[in-house]
Amino acid sequence: MPSPRVTRHESPIDHHVSAEVPMLSMSANRLLILFSLGLIVAAWWYAAMLEWRGERLTRDIINHKAPAAAYNQVPLSPAPARAAAQRSLVADAPEHGRIDELLAYSLNLRPIYAPYWLDRAEAAYQAGDMPAAESHLGTAVSLWPTRPALLWKAAMLQTRLGNVDPALATLNSYLRADPHGCRPAVAVASRLETDAARMLDAILPDTTADDVGRDELVWRIVRDARATSNAALAQAAWRELSGSAQNNLDAVRDYVEWMIVLKEPGEAVSAWKRYRALDPLPALENGGFEDELRGGLGWRINDRGSARIERDIRLDQSNGPSLKITFPGSENLNFHHVRQYLPVKPGRLYTLSFDWRGKNISTRSGPYVEVHAPSDGRLVASQGQWGTWDWQPQSLDFTVPDSVEVVEVRVRRNPTTALDNEIQGSVWFDNFRLAAPNGEEVSD
Repeated sequence: MPSPRVTRHESPIDHHVSAEVPMLSMSANRLLILFSLGLIVAAWWYAAMLEWRGERLTRDIINHKAPAAAYNQVPLSPAPARAAAQRSLVADAPEHGRIDELLAYSLNLRPIYAPYWLDRAEAAYQAGDMPAAESHLGTAVSLWPTRPALLWKAAMLQTRLGNVDPALATLNSYLRADPHGCRPAVAVASRLETDAARMLDAILPDTTADDVGRDELVWRIVRDARATSNAALAQAAWRELSGSAQNNLDAVRDYVEWMIVLKEPGEAVSAWKRYRALDPLPALENGGFEDELRGGLGWRINDRGSARIERDIRLDQSNGPSLKITFPGSENLNFHHVRQYLPVKPGRLYTLSFDWRGKNISTRSGPYVEVHAPSDGRLVASQGQWGTWDWQPQSLDFTVPDSVEVVEVRVRRNPTTALDNEIQGSVWFDNFRLAAPNGEEVSD
């Protein structure tokens, strides 16, 4: 038999109590939120007051209205003290005792922050306390040995202190941390150590932070030396390259040309000999165009213009390739794009000989060959030809000026004001040879 169902009847008092409980809970939450907001506002106000007081104290200290020890009265960060010290350092009459006290306060709060030690070293240097400057500087570098900006400032201060070896060592660390700063580093190091080889030995790191290899770093120095026409530095840096880097064709042909431009033909010949593994070098390289045109002290092709330049193995004078230049007939071309440097002896007489052939050269300003000295201009040139002609020999005699050690053989064509000035047709060259007047082959 089922149990009888008992029905509970709530009294009015019970209903009133249950309704008040959520209301009390909501009031407590509101009070907690208001209390939290009050704490946040109070903390913000306190921080703002500290900042205002710090700024006021900074102004008072700079204006000599309060002692530097006033910074100990409030729990400030060290930045305002450092800012005051830095402003005082550049004042007309800095008070070095006050500056040192400000920086000491900063370091008391942040004893391993290297820039503060560097500031203190600078302050000691300006005060004339060189031992303290060196000590603080050493501490700064030891704390941050891989920060490029700090290392650079440290190297500059060591330079002013006259500490050559420590400055070079710091520049070494600077390049290890920032290999992209090699140009200013080398410029400073060159003033500290005038011997380029010793200078590079001191500042070049074995490894760098950016995985820039030693050869890449040295090659940047070679390029910078070329840009500043510093032949001694370029040569010293070239010798720091590894053997594989010195045998890179792109690098060696650029270096050879730079040495020619910087009037160091002996260095150019030496670098090319190493690359070619030939000693002695022929006086004129690849005269029959058996090999590719590789530049350096061989044939070079500069900007081609509209002409087409190629080795032609189908038509030659000696059962081998020849050089073919095709002019498309679309330009009044100033052609000077095939050339070769020749090391020569000053004051000596030479004969340059070659074979050539032309087909349908359309303008009266035709191609020709010249020998040019960088400082003296043209020494000799063949006659320009047009039309069609079969293989024929040419020879040019010239005497090297007394001040010249390198000449340049060029294939040329001059622009013209004639109506038919857009040159068309083809010309071939073969069997270039440089000899003494008696026909004897010469070499470097």
